[in-house]
Amino acid sequence: MEYLAKLKREKLEAEAERLYGNDILLKTCFMLEKTGASSAEIGEAMLILHNDALALAKEVEEKMEYTLDLSGNIVPIEPEPQQEYNIEINISE
Repeated sequence: MEYLAKLKREKLEAEAERLYGNDILLKTCFMLEKTGASSAEIGEAMLILHNDALALAKEVEEKMEYTLDLSGNIVPIEPEPQQEYNIEINISE
């Protein structure tokens, strides 16, 4: 029984790969739909994968050393200068 389930899953994974290539979100939704998951479960899985992708994109962006300027040239990312506040407080009697 487990062998048949594994075989069915492998066939579904191969079909998802053929249809959607490297898009993990679409492949996951396809697999959930074919295995009979409810639309709420599919929506929850999509939300989790979307949030994970956003977090990964933010992490990659923070580690970037180079970016593209408006002309499309690769330029190093310069950190924003820290603002220094010169505040002088005079206390009079």
